[in-house]
Amino acid sequence: MSSTDNGIGTVSCVSREDVSDTNHIKRPMNAFMVWSRIRRKHISNDYPRLHNSEISKLLGSEWKMLSEIDKMPFIDEAKRLRSQHMIDYPNYKYKPRRRNRETKESLLKKSKSSIGGFCDPLQLAINRTFYNPCGKNKYFL
Repeated sequence: MSSTDNGIGTVSCVSREDVSDTNHIKRPMNAFMVWSRIRRKHISNDYPRLHNSEISKLLGSEWKMLSEIDKMPFIDEAKRLRSQHMIDYPNYKYKPRRRNRETKESLLKKSKSSIGGFCDPLQLAINRTFYNPCGKNKYFL
């Protein structure tokens, strides 16, 4: 953790390493990750204004278009990394963390009240008027 004085007070900056578990063992990279790590640097140097999400899309489409022969060195490197990982961490077991999933009700509410991902106030008013959550509508008997 680092701190700086900005004239008003002390500002603390917490890095990602400070927050995460220091004993966490990362998974070994797969062939795509080995290749994309190298290729991402080339793309970002060639197109410095390109957003990271766009670079990721390009990487995915480029990887799909590569032939198996072109992928072989990266597949071999991934195998080497995997076997080295098994030697370094013999008791390692991958434990994925579950994401919080939204309930069907909240997803249904969002789909009814949003257009293109943005909340539309008119649509919200219509929903409140005609789709009352209690099942009772003051305009209809």
